[in-house]
Amino acid sequence: MAADPAGEITRALADLRAGEPAAMDRLMELVYADLRRRAHFQLKLSNGTLSTTDLVHETFLRLAGANPSWEDRHHFFNVAAKAMRQIVID
Repeated sequence: MAADPAGEITRALADLRAGEPAAMDRLMELVYADLRRRAHFQLKLSNGTLSTTDLVHETFLRLAGANPSWEDRHHFFNVAAKAMRQIVID
């Protein structure tokens, strides 16, 4: 991972908005560990039957299918957290 992961995430999001083909793969590499940590916490709160990995992958599939208009890493993680909650509820 880069020395400035927050900046790298924001750059990957900008590249994704610009239509760069490899941006989604790069974004996944940058945020995967953080999404796993957040998913684990979400599942502990909900007593869900999904595994952490399943929740992260389902969340990323939903995000990948969305219009990539995330402004920065904070916006991305807020949208991801909302998607996780919706998946757990469903």
